[in-house]
Amino acid sequence: MAKKKSSKRACTYEDLKKFIVSGDARISPDGSKIAFVRTTINDKNKRLSSIWLSDLQGGETKEFTGGENDCHPRWSPDGQKIAFLRTGNDKKTAIYIISINGGEGKAISDLPEGQIGGFKWSPDGRHLAFKFRETAEDQTQKAQKEREEKGLSNPPIEIEQLWYRMDGDGYFNKQRFHLYLLNIEDKKHRVLFDKAPDGAGAYCWSPDSKKIAFTANMEKEPMLNLYKERLYTVSIANGKHKLLPKQKDASLGNLAWSPDGKYLAFSGRLGKVPPWASKNDRLYLYDLKKSTYKCLSDKEDYCLGATVIGDISEAVFGANFIWSPDSKYIYCNFGWHGDRHVSRISVKGGKFSFLTKEPGTHGLSNISDDGKSFAIISGNHTDPGELYLGELKRSKIERKQLTNFN
Repeated sequence: MAKKKSSKRACTYEDLKKFIVSGDARISPDGSKIAFVRTTINDKNKRLSSIWLSDLQGGETKEFTGGENDCHPRWSPDGQKIAFLRTGNDKKTAIYIISINGGEGKAISDLPEGQIGGFKWSPDGRHLAFKFRETAEDQTQKAQKEREEKGLSNPPIEIEQLWYRMDGDGYFNKQRFHLYLLNIEDKKHRVLFDKAPDGAGAYCWSPDSKKIAFTANMEKEPMLNLYKERLYTVSIANGKHKLLPKQKDASLGNLAWSPDGKYLAFSGRLGKVPPWASKNDRLYLYDLKKSTYKCLSDKEDYCLGATVIGDISEAVFGANFIWSPDSKYIYCNFGWHGDRHVSRISVKGGKFSFLTKEPGTHGLSNISDDGKSFAIISGNHTDPGELYLGELKRSKIERKQLTNFN
């Protein structure tokens, strides 16, 4: 009896261009909608990305912004607007805002040539905090065009710092990301902190919108003293920064202020341990009233910085965690045995409780105001990832698939 021919075949280059990648999903504060980035590759091998919206009540998922390079959607605290990043044909990136009722997005930032390293809404919705690295004057598009018109060659790159380039980022030499503040109403921005030789690290808003906590290394040669990172706060009113008391040597990662205002949760390693050492990134609490540390994750062999990457799905590096709205739990997202799961741990300590069980990668982003719903991108070795609604049911997250692009 003749064998049936398999309908399966090997993947080709042309197949790769057909994949549709979903990423950076964010659920609205009231849990009724999810904004996410949908990325495709066109016939000219150009990467195109726009913001899409999934209506969880009406069941419709559709394109929401019409740009070719839109990303980083973030809901306003009242859920009425979405701020996002758009890069135009001039290769300049700006922060835009669009009403949830539709219409055209409007630019609210006016920055020189450079790179925006993301932004975060203040809880009161009046400001955006963002990181920005200005392009060196002799490396701007304007300078390059002037050299071309005069028939001049590009100037040599002079290296003055130990950290001058990065994979995927190229040469940035001595330029660094600094912390900025943007007023939503008048669209004016100002520098909040630019004192650290290697720039500002992770940052987060206080619940009352009066301060921003951030990490920084103030050593003259930070790359030779990587364990000298510290926690700071800066006042929105006067721009004065303050070193938090009684800190220990540490390499610090992500940072999140508890909704009740009592703690700063951060990832990292205490002591003189370099970031690339074979040690786990742990989850810590810094008590803002007592100025004390507490490690929440020292009872198990999990690394908060562990991740899982693929050739097509969106790569996510670094520790990823968020607070529950009642400040009782911290939800974490890290790699384990080739999978990436959503887990939860109590602020009292103990062990992680894994909320996703299925094999694959389950990317956590944010949580609805009632603490019941999540936006999740889930995929596996045969699925580049689709959008899901995650609903918390006691000790697990039940997922409902919202897209089927692939």
